[in-house]
Amino acid sequence: MKTDLRKTYTSANKAAWNASASLHGSGEQWNLLLEKASKPGFNLLDEHLTATLKHLDPRGKTAVQIGCNNARELLSLASLGIRPVLGIDQSGEFLAQARQLAAAADLAPRFLEADIYDLP
Repeated sequence: MKTDLRKTYTSANKAAWNASASLHGSGEQWNLLLEKASKPGFNLLDEHLTATLKHLDPRGKTAVQIGCNNARELLSLASLGIRPVLGIDQSGEFLAQARQLAAAADLAPRFLEADIYDLP
């Protein structure tokens, strides 16, 4: 029973994210994001997180992001010397945007569409 209820909620959540993706993946803001991603040093992380990560010196490490949406944060890590290797999200529509941003940034992480509760 508990699993059925979780599946109902996560299915509804996935449908809502997929339905909203088109609002984020078009227009002037989207084109600006694609342009920014294509430039060296692309980083949309806030200054505090960027400073913290630099202090930890993660250069040469790899990153996975669960709930990556369009992967803008995951891809931003490359500017800090971190190799983005995998983005996981339940929304196939947002993962399609992630692939576009990754191509613009000349990066090639894998993207996996999955319910995080079903991950091993």
